[in-house]
Amino acid sequence: MDYLVRWEFDVFDAATPIKAALQARKAPIRPDTIATVFTVWPKDGSTPVQVDFTELAEEGKIATM
Repeated sequence: MDYLVRWEFDVFDAATPIKAALQARKAPIRPDTIATVFTVWPKDGSTPVQVDFTELAEEGKIATM
């Protein structure tokens, strides 16, 4: 199945849209990131799902982030 995955967060104090995008690009790969929630839309039109990796790790469903 195909999915659309979206991750959104606020970027503060960026001087330009390009600098904001660069900050956003770096955020998910930082080891100390707290940006671990994604919204996933199945392309078949079924209900979107919110995936929270921190929550899943705390529940023991995935390896610790």
